[in-house]
Amino acid sequence: MQPIQALLSRPRVYNNIDGVGEISMGFMLLGFLLVFWMQIHSTLHSFWIRSYGFLPFILLMSLALHFGRKAFKQKFTYPRTGFVRYRASSIWYILASAGVTAATVVFIVRNLPHLLETAGTVGFFYSLFMAACYGYGIARAVPWKWLVASAIFFSGTIVAFLPATVFQPLVAGSPRADNFDVRLLVALFPYFLVWSPLFLLSGSISLMLYLHSSQALAPDGQ
Repeated sequence: MQPIQALLSRPRVYNNIDGVGEISMGFMLLGFLLVFWMQIHSTLHSFWIRSYGFLPFILLMSLALHFGRKAFKQKFTYPRTGFVRYRASSIWYILASAGVTAATVVFIVRNLPHLLETAGTVGFFYSLFMAACYGYGIARAVPWKWLVASAIFFSGTIVAFLPATVFQPLVAGSPRADNFDVRLLVALFPYFLVWSPLFLLSGSISLMLYLHSSQALAPDGQ
């Protein structure tokens, strides 16, 4: 049973071989940023804060990304690659990732009192959770992606340390600035803002490398 299970798990492990998975995540975060911005600056009777406005937008965005990614894979990925094996991990990727992580740990230790006194504690663990999910879902299949996981963790930690006054311009002019849901959206906004370009950049690099290093398989003559 183990060989069969390993075979069945390969599509999940290599789902992001062409970078399209990360690109989709980047565009999804941008979509959420648009929704957050509209909800933060909308009135109580706005279309954007109603379930019949918010939920259909999210549904349409999810469907567009799902079928767009599926169409790309059918046209470009599946004709080029079956099952592949990645190169062995380079020591330089591991050392660079360890260096970024170590710098983040030093930064945390030096600012630990401030971290514990603010709501940044939640943001710190949220960043750690996101980096861990990225590492398990994507970086474990491609060694250099651990740099991206470290960048997710580091950038999220920076956001967690920033004072609340930095994000006040996000609610400037908002008619619902005192609402709890608006404050929650403002808290999430900077994380999505720094992570969306990371996903898009990493996915685009993977896509360029994939298209450069692979060719469509010749059609079967039979």
